[in-house]
Amino acid sequence: MFTLTVKIADAGARIKDDKPSIAGHMWLSVYGNGQTSSMGFGPVKHGDPSGPGEKTDKDNDKYLDIYYSGKIYITENQYYTLKDFWDHPKKYGFDPDEYNGLSNSCIDYTWKALHAIGLNPTNFEGNIYPSHNADNVDKSLYMCFYRAR
Repeated sequence: MFTLTVKIADAGARIKDDKPSIAGHMWLSVYGNGQTSSMGFGPVKHGDPSGPGEKTDKDNDKYLDIYYSGKIYITENQYYTLKDFWDHPKKYGFDPDEYNGLSNSCIDYTWKALHAIGLNPTNFEGNIYPSHNADNVDKSLYMCFYRAR
């Protein structure tokens, strides 16, 4: 069994051992082969609007307040594609080296990962604030669920 959970923290969300989130955050939590992996992206220096970027694998534990959580079952192929996206984001059109809150953020990372596994067929890039993406994530996950039936 493989699952994908899209998680969103709103602006002001509490962060373990850090200042509250300025704008919020959006990431994936993937379960397979008996383990859960957190897959996110953000600035190297928390709160910077632009600058060096880095992938983050601690978001599941780091964010104490979750605004949205949408979970679905995914195929084994989708699971391994997400793992490959984590290892090689540039191969999927995402630059993990530079963070820009307007054009290359956690939101863009999440939507690009969803595109890689067929859950974002229009290549939607997301709304500017993480919490403003909840309805679109719901639609994406909902359409995928009913398309498969």
